[in-house]
Amino acid sequence: MSRISKYKLKKLIKNISLLVVVVIIFLSLGELIARFANVEKSEYDVFFMEGNSNLSNQLIPNAEGYFKDHYTKINKDGFRDNKDYSVKKPRDVLRIISLGASFTFGEGVDLEDTYSKQLEVSLNNYCEDKIEVLNMGVSGYNMVYELETLKEKGLKYGPDLIMVNLFSRPNVQYRYFPLKDSLKRHSYLFAYLRKKYQIVNLKYLTAKSEQVEGGEIFVNTIGREQNEKTLQEFIDIGKGKDVSILFLYFPILEDEEDFVDPDVEFYKNMLEYLESVNEDNLDLTDAFVGKNFEDLWVSKNNHHPNRKGHEIAAEELHNHIVKKIEC
Repeated sequence: MSRISKYKLKKLIKNISLLVVVVIIFLSLGELIARFANVEKSEYDVFFMEGNSNLSNQLIPNAEGYFKDHYTKINKDGFRDNKDYSVKKPRDVLRIISLGASFTFGEGVDLEDTYSKQLEVSLNNYCEDKIEVLNMGVSGYNMVYELETLKEKGLKYGPDLIMVNLFSRPNVQYRYFPLKDSLKRHSYLFAYLRKKYQIVNLKYLTAKSEQVEGGEIFVNTIGREQNEKTLQEFIDIGKGKDVSILFLYFPILEDEEDFVDPDVEFYKNMLEYLESVNEDNLDLTDAFVGKNFEDLWVSKNNHHPNRKGHEIAAEELHNHIVKKIEC
């Protein structure tokens, strides 16, 4: 290599190194400014992290703060609760695992107002403090993810009963990417720029997937065959572990007159299938017929059930479960 070529190479390396240093300084200053300006990070970034090969997203262990305007705490094992539980179940305790999506998680309500915790209180009053209900619901989950949560997290707690909330729109999932997720949770600058980008993207660009706060939402191709396979695996686990499986359907509170769920036909087929293969199923639809749904919403902009909506579900569950348990 000639002297001129070596000189040019050294100069190029020097310029690239200088550029890298300038970019790092610029980004560091931007991060400091964003932090001093107290740029608010998305609440999804605070509570959700990327999943593993089997789960799209997971709750961050020990995360706490305000989610949908309500104080929310995630325990050390990564599910919503203000306390941790011993993996080994006490002898005199009947333990229930509650699986589901955002209705189960309790978007827009306090932990004690979720149907899982209201059920825990009512059953303890009935059974004199011998019941634990572990709320393992995660917003955005479908039945496949609920099944993986049960296998990876729920079964080790030795449940006596597993409640699976079929809920609605099980084919909607959040897609998270490790690097992006890490930046969202740790960088105020990235969170700020990403939020601005999404605003522009929604206004001026044609997005391939619907943009939502916290991630890209997409419609999965999980169909009836896959759902039936998943339901059957729940049932097989219950039989293998000698644990009761209760499938419940908590309908979307949208249409007051006709009670039309966008996926009602899908769920009708699924419930019919369950009737043929599982003994313990609970459809909550009738409990909500005739109710003014607006009175059961968190708000006009958030149609998740409020405390009263959860209370109706908890009462139905209580009446169903007390017929099957021994206190």
